[in-house]
Amino acid sequence: MNQQRRLTLLAMASALVSPALAASDPELPLLIWQLTDQFNHPLPTKPTIQRLVDYLGTKAGLRFHLQAYPWNRALKLANEGVAPIWGLSQTPERLQRFVFSHPIYETNVWMLVNKTQTMPFTSLASLAGKRVSTFRGVSYGTEFEAAKNNLFTVEEDSDNLNARLAKLIAGRCDVMLHANHARTAEQVVAELSDYGYDANQLRVMENPLLSEPAYIAILKEKVGSFAMDELNRVIDAGRRNGDVERLLRD
Repeated sequence: MNQQRRLTLLAMASALVSPALAASDPELPLLIWQLTDQFNHPLPTKPTIQRLVDYLGTKAGLRFHLQAYPWNRALKLANEGVAPIWGLSQTPERLQRFVFSHPIYETNVWMLVNKTQTMPFTSLASLAGKRVSTFRGVSYGTEFEAAKNNLFTVEEDSDNLNARLAKLIAGRCDVMLHANHARTAEQVVAELSDYGYDANQLRVMENPLLSEPAYIAILKEKVGSFAMDELNRVIDAGRRNGDVERLLRD
């Protein structure tokens, strides 16, 4: 699929509003990370994620309205209790502040390297002594947190994907981590290419470093006005009957 067609489909999908919801129903903002192209221009939310959000909202009787921001801005707003947030990972500190939904699906954390890099990276242990690019405000679970800056060095960069890729290609870091619900390395490369990034100068390791559940999270002080129990029921049912997996397929 060429870039123009991909962006057109993204724009169409982002405009969809579930017909099962009445126009008079109040919208509930849901914070999400803003995707950008190689020129740092905003992109619409992925169609797969938009479909899944619409599905969960419809089934739970909620009218979600995605509000996309740079990640640290979205995280700041979530910490202020402005709205729930999509895709927040769990850490001990966040568990003190937020109520998390049941896991919705698994996000794969892919390892990207410069194309000239021949060493295979297969696990946390293989990152020993390496410079690993993540972006500020993102956590990849307790095992990763325990290893970072002990086993390997983490460089927390902005969430500008183009800047991070340029850093990787220039050799100013050894590995770049990229979270994505893609199931194969080829899908990661195809998506980067569709968004206009030059994927010819990098390689995606065949297997993800790890997988992390994706959640919706809301500040504890705000959970009383949020239908979390109903949302969890819908998530569990959607995972059991295969709806979630079906909606995530491209």
